[in-house]
Amino acid sequence: MDYWEDRYSSDNTSGTFEWVVTYSNPVLRSLLDTFITSVHTSFLRPVKFLHPGCGDSTLGVDIMSSSTLSAPISLDNTDASPAVVSKMASLHPSSTWFVADVLSPCSTESRGSYDAVIDKCLCDAFLCGGVESDKLDKVKSYLRHCSEVTNDRGRLIMMSFGQPESRMRFFKQEGVGWSENVTVEEVVIPMEDGRKNKCWVYEFTK
Repeated sequence: MDYWEDRYSSDNTSGTFEWVVTYSNPVLRSLLDTFITSVHTSFLRPVKFLHPGCGDSTLGVDIMSSSTLSAPISLDNTDASPAVVSKMASLHPSSTWFVADVLSPCSTESRGSYDAVIDKCLCDAFLCGGVESDKLDKVKSYLRHCSEVTNDRGRLIMMSFGQPESRMRFFKQEGVGWSENVTVEEVVIPMEDGRKNKCWVYEFTK
C-alpha cells in the first residue's frame, strides 16, 4: 500500500486514470445491467455495489450517472490510500468514497451488506511481484473479504489482464467463499493507435 499512497500523495493533478475498460464497454455494461435487473426484480430495492481499490478511476461515478440503468443502485468506492480517497471525494463529492483495507476480514456491520463487488484490476495488483505463497495468501484474503461483504446471492465481477490459465489456481483455493464455477468472458479493447488489447471478465457466484 505504501507504493500507492506515495504515488497518489505526489500527484497534484486533478486527472483520473482508467485501468482496462470503461463503463462504456458493452460486455461490462451488459453484465452489470443484467445483474441489476435480476436483483431489483427479486427484491424491489436499490442494488448495492462495492468498488474496492477504486484509485482515481471514475468507474463508480460513471455507473451512478448512467441513464440506461434498469433499476436504482447505490455504490461505494473504497481504496486503501487516504490520499486518493481524499482526491476523488473532492472531485466527485456526490459519490461515496472511504478508506478500507480489503485484505482484512470485513467488519460485523459490513457483513452481507452488498449485492456485488466490482473489481477493476485490483486483484491484478495483488499478483504483481512477490513470491508465489504471498500472492496466494493475498488473493485468498481478498476473495474471502469480498465474499464476506456480499449477501447470499452476491457476485464478484472482476476485470483482469490475467488469462484464465494464469488466474484460476488463485481463484479456486479452498476457503475463498466463492463457488469454483467461475465464468469467464474475453473482451477485446480497441487501442488509440488502432491495435487491439484483451482483458478477461470473471464472474464469481456463491
